[in-house]
Amino acid sequence: MLALRGISKDAVYLLPMYEEGNVAKDAAAWFYDALGGQALVQEIIAKYETNINLLSDNDKNEPKTAVLYSGSFNPFMMALDKRHDFNVDTIITLGGPSFNGTIFQGENTNPNLKKIYNIYGSEDGVPLARKNKSFSNIEVINIKILGATHFDYFYDANRGLINDKSSKFVEDLTKATLDHDEVMITNLLHEKGTTYDIKTKTYIIDISDSSFDRHDR
Repeated sequence: MLALRGISKDAVYLLPMYEEGNVAKDAAAWFYDALGGQALVQEIIAKYETNINLLSDNDKNEPKTAVLYSGSFNPFMMALDKRHDFNVDTIITLGGPSFNGTIFQGENTNPNLKKIYNIYGSEDGVPLARKNKSFSNIEVINIKILGATHFDYFYDANRGLINDKSSKFVEDLTKATLDHDEVMITNLLHEKGTTYDIKTKTYIIDISDSSFDRHDR
């Protein structure tokens, strides 16, 4: 679906994780790394290096945008903390649980990372995913999508209107971020149905009232 938003497949580098599909095993692996283990962190570093080595020298040095779903956010942040040569300046995290930045004020020492879009659904059932994040040295834009679950960030024709519109918003924001289109990003965050809660510093999207309609099915 990203291709339908005009995003080249060459602009997106897949770092698949949790490929066995065992929820209990994946959760245990996540907690182990979050509490100081390194297995997932090293996996991410190895896969990132493999992808980067396929690029030209010029493209290797270009700032990257990482789109991280669910349990990939926390180990990816830990990988960036260890590898300052990884030039990722923007992260879009989708229902991404973490201790760092959620339970306590976050910090990341990678000098390249400047901005995090923390997108989560109000009905996301994954622990620590349905939370705002805060990092002392990184701009964090918290975005709550009302009614969205952990499975509504990517398009699924069988999941109905909330999935339809939520995934469309994610696709449009990803494209705007990759294009460095600040005007488009601003417009997306001020669409019909979106409000800003000053107290919690959160953009709240009433997806049922929004204009993120999909016309490409």
